[in-house]
Amino acid sequence: MAEGDPNIGKKDIYRGDLITLSTPDDPMPTLYHYDGSYFSQVARLTLEEEGVEYRSRAMDIGSQMEHLEAWYIRVNKSAVVPTLIHKGKEVPESRDIAMFVANQLSSEHKLLPREGPEREKVIEMMDLHDTLPIEPLTQAQMMTINKAAAFFLPSNTKKRIETLEKLKGERPELSDLIDARIPDLVQRLEYFKEPVKYKDESLVTLSAALDVVEKKLSEGGGPFICGQDYTLADVCFTCVVARYSMVSLMDEAMKNRPKVAEWWARVESRPSFKGAQIFKDPVTIAFILKKVFQKCTLL
Repeated sequence: MAEGDPNIGKKDIYRGDLITLSTPDDPMPTLYHYDGSYFSQVARLTLEEEGVEYRSRAMDIGSQMEHLEAWYIRVNKSAVVPTLIHKGKEVPESRDIAMFVANQLSSEHKLLPREGPEREKVIEMMDLHDTLPIEPLTQAQMMTINKAAAFFLPSNTKKRIETLEKLKGERPELSDLIDARIPDLVQRLEYFKEPVKYKDESLVTLSAALDVVEKKLSEGGGPFICGQDYTLADVCFTCVVARYSMVSLMDEAMKNRPKVAEWWARVESRPSFKGAQIFKDPVTIAFILKKVFQKCTLL
C-alpha cells in the first residue's frame, strides 16, 4: 500500500479523482501512472476495455520525481509507472497489470481466454509486443522531425542525469535504484546523437511485428488480431499503432497493410480508446515545450 503518498485526500491531476488509500477491504483499484507514458496507456486501455472502475493517481515523474520517493518505492521497487493497487496488493508493470485485470478483475474474461489455444494466441502476441523498441523509435523520431525536440531533449536528459546524481548524494539509500535508472538516460543520449540510425533500426523490428499483425488479421478471419474478440493482443498493438501516429509515422505503419488499416479504424473508434486517453495526435512544438518545461518525459 501507499501509506506515505502525500496526495492522499487531494484531487488527482489526471481526471480529478479523490486520491484515497487502497486497502484490503477496498474493491476499487488505484492506478499510479503518467499520462504520456506508453506503458501507462497500455494499463489504462486494459482497464477501460474490461470496464473496471479505478481511481487515478497521476504521478509527476518529471520535476518532482515522485517515482523516486520512498513511499512509492515501497509500492514499486523498480520505481517505474504504472502500478496498480487492488485491495492493498501491488501489481507493477503494464503486462502484469493487464494479466491481473484480465484474470482477476474480469467477470467475463473478454481480453484473455481462461485456457486453451485461444489463450496461447493472445499470449504469443503479448510476448511479441514485449520485444518492441518503443522508446528508441519515439526518442529518435522526435529528434528527426521536431526542431524543438532536437534542441531541448538532449539538454533536458542531461539535466535529469545531473539531478539523479545529486539525489544519489542526498539519498544514499537510493544509490542502487538511481544507478539502475541512469544508464537508460545515457542510452537515450545515444539515440539523440544518431537519431536516423536508431529510428531505422527500430522500424525494422516494429515493421516485422506489424507484418505479423497483418498476417493474423488476414488468416484469422478477424475482425481482431486473434479472431472474433478484442483481446489483450489488440490492447497492446493499439498502443503501438497510436505511437506510430504520435511520431508522424502512420503512413509507415499502414504501408502495404490493408488489414491493419481496417483494424486500426475499428479499434481507435472504441469508447475505451478515448476513455484511456491514448496519445495518437502528432506531437507539436507546443507539446514538446510543455513537457520540457514540466521536466517530463514523452514515455
